[in-house]
Parts: sequence; C-alpha cells; structure tokens
Amino acid sequence: MKRLTICGVMLMLPMLNACATPATPAIADSACLVFKPIRYAIPPVQADGTRNMAVDPANAHDTVGTVKDVQDHNVRYAATCPRRSER
Repeated sequence: MKRLTICGVMLMLPMLNACATPATPAIADSACLVFKPIRYAIPPVQADGTRNMAVDPANAHDTVGTVKDVQDHNVRYAATCPRRSER
C-alpha cells in the first residue's frame, strides 16, 4: 500500500509544476519604440459650424487629405501600440 501511495505522489508531481508556469509576457512590436502618433492642424470651427479650409494665409493648417492620412496612421498606431498611444 505504501508503495502505491509513493507511485501516486510521483505521478502527480509533474501536474503541480504545470500549474506554476508563469504566463508568457506580451511581446512589444518594435515599431512602438520608433513611431508615435502624428499631430495635425485644422482650421477652427466657424460660427456656422464649418471649417474654412480655403482660408489659410500663413499655410498653418493641413489639407483634408493630409488630415485623413494622419488619422489613419494614428488609428493603426493605437491598434498596434495600445499602451503607448495613451500618452
């Protein structure tokens, strides 16, 4: 009987070790270390609720196409680097 108990304990030891296996840490994408969200400038909202993209005498604002591309980049960055995009 004692021999059977020892064999049973020996068979259970590998199962105990499996429970103590730590979870694999998430691997960060190396792009998250190099890239960052891009900022852009758009004209302020006018009294009528529109943005006048044509009036930009100092060329300080980005075009509609540029803003769309930047927003697309920022969405992809946030999906790839969720922790870093919160900054």
